[in-house]
Amino acid sequence: MNLPQRHRQETERLIKELTSTTEGKKKVADWILEEGYYPEPYVLPPCFKISDFELQQEKFEKKGYTDKNWQSENLATISFPKTGLIQRVFGIIHPHRYHDIVWELINDWDKLLSILFNPDNEIYSYSFPIALTINKQGKLRSGRMIYEFLEMAEKDLVAEAYKYKLLTKIDITNFYNSVYTHTIAWAWCGDRYEALADSNFSYTGSRIDKLIQYSNDKRTNGIPVGPVLSDLIVEIILSERDTFITQKIKEKGIDFIATRF
Repeated sequence: MNLPQRHRQETERLIKELTSTTEGKKKVADWILEEGYYPEPYVLPPCFKISDFELQQEKFEKKGYTDKNWQSENLATISFPKTGLIQRVFGIIHPHRYHDIVWELINDWDKLLSILFNPDNEIYSYSFPIALTINKQGKLRSGRMIYEFLEMAEKDLVAEAYKYKLLTKIDITNFYNSVYTHTIAWAWCGDRYEALADSNFSYTGSRIDKLIQYSNDKRTNGIPVGPVLSDLIVEIILSERDTFITQKIKEKGIDFIATRF
């Protein structure tokens, strides 16, 4: 077993152990709602902190998903210097929409994990956005893990690189802002046309698609940058694509190791 594969296996084990009970799932939901609502801590002053934002028994949106009279919300945006004259725009989702997306994910949690940890996927992600604690199993910690993931991925790849002759690096620029929201439903059910035919919103992915749209002025282009929830949704989309790409590479008989972060 290579190091990226071992990393994925350990992440899967930890999150499955943590969410094996209703209490554990609620713990994860409350962490996403409170710790994950705002962007990274450096973007906003320390006084911006969420408390008492917990998963409710029911969604805030009482209208059915087929109802066309939903109230459209807008993102609150924050511009933050990235490099030079470039600004990075973060988005804050209306709290009721944010809660309802988390509610949908938690209520179909096993399906979510089956997408993120598909055994047929051999492109190993270092971008799992929930801050698991290895030394204290069953616990979540505050903060995000993006920089730790970068370091882990680089170390693991260096350790495995001697087995291969070629190294390829791909960067997707402006990814979050380019996501077509309908791809959430496509990735969730694994079939684009089946998702498009889901006019009754029977798939959780279709419901999340609508919630994201109505969080952002009904737009189908772009996912807010910053919230942990967005990172989790992006993992759904990319994990499905990773599985597809794995299949295509293996069909060509290529020996490879791949990571994503």
